[in-house]
Amino acid sequence: MHTGLRSDSGLVFTPTDGSPVRPHSVSQGFDRRIKRLGLPRIRFHNLRHTSAAT
Repeated sequence: MHTGLRSDSGLVFTPTDGSPVRPHSVSQGFDRRIKRLGLPRIRFHNLRHTSAAT
């Protein structure tokens, strides 16, 4: 999402403070959303298999 903030880090996605996104944070957010939607638990990493197979 474009915030209008400039980051000189060269990173594409960052939190609002411009620091790197921690992989654990991405996994936790994914897990919360899967649970909230009542979907079967899968690891975020497993999505690469699905997208490569379609």
